[in-house]
Amino acid sequence: MAMPKPKLRLLLLLALLIVGTLVTFVPRSHALALTYPKPSWWNGDTCDSTHYHANNADGLTSSVLATWNGITACGPIPGTDTNKEANVQFTTGGSTENEWQCTELVKRYLFIVFGALSIGNTNGNQVVDTYTGNRSGYTGYPSLFSRLANDGTNHVKVGDVLSYYSPDNHTAIVIDTSGVNGSGNGTITVLEQNASSTGEHTQTVTAWKIKNGVDDSSTNGDTVSYRLTPKESWSTLNPTGTAKIYSMAAASTTSIWAAGIDGGSNPVVYYDNGAGWTKYSPTAQCICNHYLYGIATIPASGETWTVGAYTPSNIKTLAYHWNGTSWVHVTSDNPASSGYSNYLYGAAIDSSGGIWAAGKYFITGSGFQPLVEKWNSGTSNFDKQTVPLPSGKIGAELNSIAFSSSSNGWAVGDVSTSGSPNSWEIYHYDGTSWSSYALGSVSYASLTGVTVVSDSEAWAVGYQGATGAPLILHYTSANGWVEDTSFNGYYPNGALLNSISTD
Repeated sequence: MAMPKPKLRLLLLLALLIVGTLVTFVPRSHALALTYPKPSWWNGDTCDSTHYHANNADGLTSSVLATWNGITACGPIPGTDTNKEANVQFTTGGSTENEWQCTELVKRYLFIVFGALSIGNTNGNQVVDTYTGNRSGYTGYPSLFSRLANDGTNHVKVGDVLSYYSPDNHTAIVIDTSGVNGSGNGTITVLEQNASSTGEHTQTVTAWKIKNGVDDSSTNGDTVSYRLTPKESWSTLNPTGTAKIYSMAAASTTSIWAAGIDGGSNPVVYYDNGAGWTKYSPTAQCICNHYLYGIATIPASGETWTVGAYTPSNIKTLAYHWNGTSWVHVTSDNPASSGYSNYLYGAAIDSSGGIWAAGKYFITGSGFQPLVEKWNSGTSNFDKQTVPLPSGKIGAELNSIAFSSSSNGWAVGDVSTSGSPNSWEIYHYDGTSWSSYALGSVSYASLTGVTVVSDSEAWAVGYQGATGAPLILHYTSANGWVEDTSFNGYYPNGALLNSISTD
């Protein structure tokens, strides 16, 4: 009897990577935290006024202008103080820096979050070059930071540092990019000292290129030539015990689920509340193999579901619901011909709270068929939905499912034709029914993961060709599903993309 094939989850686009172990994508030298710690010399919300007033002949009062994740921008602002503020010693071996200057804020951020000691003799227009090792005579921290050209080829991210060149000679931290749309047009918000009375200002972005100067004045031109972006690294965060992890879902940074099997092929789920992993073992349905391939959670409530398959005789679908304290087994449809296999590989929750699962089932004489099931609270069962085969196809399977709303969903997998190799397949849900939306033309191809950004944008990954080369598809409402080849050439040999998620 064939056993369920593993659905190892590799999360692409700055999310969680799963290859039998758990790892998380975080800035180097910085543990996951919502608030960055203050340095030892910093005197809280008083903006270190003890040091300031000791050297402030003008008698000005220091104040907090803005705060981002515990990083505080302070004032006075230019023109209100004719004296230099106190020299701050960043740490042993680090240079001093005048408080309330633009470079002091950015240097403080780079030191607190990444452990980069202050580099002296660095003006605002020199920060990016100096700290990335691109300034003559300065080693910088090329292992921590990269310098990216402001030419539209790279997406600006929260946490990036900008250097404004002549005539602005300024530096700031990007703290919000939510005002930029998928085409890279809109505004970003930056945290800064010395340029505004609020500690923040917005900056225009056009086609991912940061425009104009520190005050967003067209008269200054595009003075951001380069920006510093933190290099990111993978840190192992394995739960204890022997297990295989096939899927993960997060309601927040302090509510993360991972599902799979333990060393004895029993179902297992781990939960991390930010303090480490706790193991939960859903009740096994028999002395047999169990597999949890998909898990989904609702951020607002934490309600969570996990799906898979188990083998009492023939392979049957498997589903559990977290009731707040334990995992409860719930029933699900098994539409396969008598004695044949049923699988659920992916789980998803739509914007109305609808619970969905996707997989496949076997029909005698036809092979595997696409399977979508939806939770029916009235019958307390996952009910099979109608998913028609594309014209001329004899079989299909669905590996992943995702929703942007209750009327926009995607499910991906592959289809088969008699006598021909499989090719990838995409189904769409319009709020009423499922229909075949796009078919691939490449042989030996399958889509194994899908994620949605919005109703008008989605991504899918998988493999194609006899050698199993990675495949990435990008959907926009303007262009439909199009292969994205911009990642080609960046894969190691033998790479397989099995899952995708957006941050």
